[in-house]
Amino acid sequence: ARSQFRQALSSGAHSARSQFRQGPVTSAGQRAVEQVRLKNSQLATAIRTERDERFQKSKAALDSKGPAASDRELSSASELLNSKMIHLFVDPAGRNWYRWFVQMDEYGSGKVTYEELVELVRNELKIGKEELSDSFLASIWRSLDQDNVGYTTAGKFGRFMRKGGHLHRSQVPWRDRNHKANSTMATSLKKETDVLLSEFKQKLEFEQEAKTKKAGEVYNIEWGTLPSHTSQPWRSPRAYLL
Repeated sequence: ARSQFRQALSSGAHSARSQFRQGPVTSAGQRAVEQVRLKNSQLATAIRTERDERFQKSKAALDSKGPAASDRELSSASELLNSKMIHLFVDPAGRNWYRWFVQMDEYGSGKVTYEELVELVRNELKIGKEELSDSFLASIWRSLDQDNVGYTTAGKFGRFMRKGGHLHRSQVPWRDRNHKANSTMATSLKKETDVLLSEFKQKLEFEQEAKTKKAGEVYNIEWGTLPSHTSQPWRSPRAYLL
């Protein structure tokens, strides 16, 4: 009888647990979890929708039938972008192409649009239209987005940037360049300091010489070795000279 009671109790508890898992959420903690999940799902949907809209705008902004950049043009453009990175950032960590791709990828989707590439080229790397025209930049994008899906991936962007990667190897190590720049600045400051110090010493010598000369004149006047330039006191004509 006891074993049957235990079996009945065990089966009842198991069915209760199953019903609790499959049934509606009743506790406050579970309701909060479900609300967070719902909000995250809605946010992810909104982000995907906005991203897809940007992809479509990127496709519409370019004429898919326009010419794509040749391999030689891609190499030239890659060298330009890499040279700008070397010029703007002394630390090699700032010249990493993947770092810039992640910065362009606002939503972390692993994809960037044409507008994000333009933002990188024009605002971050400071490349003007006289160096890289809008039409040339558009042709580069067509090579990166040959399928005309409105975005490019990290793999395609990386292959493009590595075409100019040899510029990083041909450069003087950044520590040496930084040391050379600091040495040049220190030499220039030392020259300016020497000039200012020399002028200050000359000024002190002139002032000391003028003070010495003035003191000598006062001494000679007081002790009668030089005629005094002071006027004699007034004497009445009726006064007798004794």
